[in-house]
Amino acid sequence: MNQLNQSSEMIKLNFNEVSRKLVRQCSTCGEYIYHVTRTDGKEFNTECRCIERVRDIEEMERMKNDKTTIIEYNKQHCGFTKRDIEDVNATFRTSKGNIKAYNTLISYANAFSDDTSLGFYIYGNVGVGKSLLAKKVMKILLSNGYSTYITNIIQLMKDIKSEVPKFKSDTLRKCQEVDLLVIDDIGTEKPTDFDMEQMFLIINSRYENKKPIIFTSNCKLDDIVQKYDMFGRIYSRIVGTTQFLEIVDNDNRVHKQ
Repeated sequence: MNQLNQSSEMIKLNFNEVSRKLVRQCSTCGEYIYHVTRTDGKEFNTECRCIERVRDIEEMERMKNDKTTIIEYNKQHCGFTKRDIEDVNATFRTSKGNIKAYNTLISYANAFSDDTSLGFYIYGNVGVGKSLLAKKVMKILLSNGYSTYITNIIQLMKDIKSEVPKFKSDTLRKCQEVDLLVIDDIGTEKPTDFDMEQMFLIINSRYENKKPIIFTSNCKLDDIVQKYDMFGRIYSRIVGTTQFLEIVDNDNRVHKQ
């Protein structure tokens, strides 16, 4: 109790708060619960990550019969940046080098169902449209009510490490549970053992639950073998759950400038 009182003395108030007193520490996620009194006289206890997650689950259950609400929710949580939204809404410029990949991936997106388990490993030089095509697939799935999420290994590990150690990572859970996961630019990172362990947890969980992943990379198959050979479990899962799709084209980003 003394420890709580001492900690509460160091608590900083928000601009509309009269007081913020520490009540307890959640034994599950480790976050602190505060009793807050605001300038308008209202009093309440703050919520920890556990309660927020329960609310999210309850909200998803409530939305199950409302497709429009589900679509909007999935769009807000898919990992798209403002630039991504602009890019996916623009017309994709097909060429002799990318038309096969374009047709394959658009057909895949239109035929996607709850039974789809095979993903893609899309590779090619920088600027040929690998990431954009993966995002085009995501756009179609989002419009059809499926959940998707895009990230890269560097950002993924940063997000996981920033979350509460005592609680199952929300980022990890999202990557395991969405209908389609896109891991962008795999092979550019310098992974640690921790990174590879988290990556395996994601890939293996999706493998066991027959949920697809789309990888994009500048690395050919031989490069992936060399990079992940010491983590053979990851390499075997990538090969066993994806169709390899190469794009041979010019760097379109250079031509746009």
